[in-house]
Amino acid sequence: MAILRRAANPEAILRQVAGEIQKLSGGQERTNLATYTYLLGGLRFNKEVLRQLLREDVMRESVTDQALVEVK
Repeated sequence: MAILRRAANPEAILRQVAGEIQKLSGGQERTNLATYTYLLGGLRFNKEVLRQLLREDVMRESVTDQALVEVK
């Protein structure tokens, strides 16, 4: 997140991270990385940018996302 904060084009960095996450084969590691990226990205980006770059189906598999939905 420090890199995103100081970067000239933080959205491009987030896009690159999202692309690397999508290259991972399915599984818990991919789901966890997408969740962590989404949560930390929320400190810098609005939810539309995050939804565009991080696929929602990966987030739905996340236990963190499921817990947040339950709280609502």
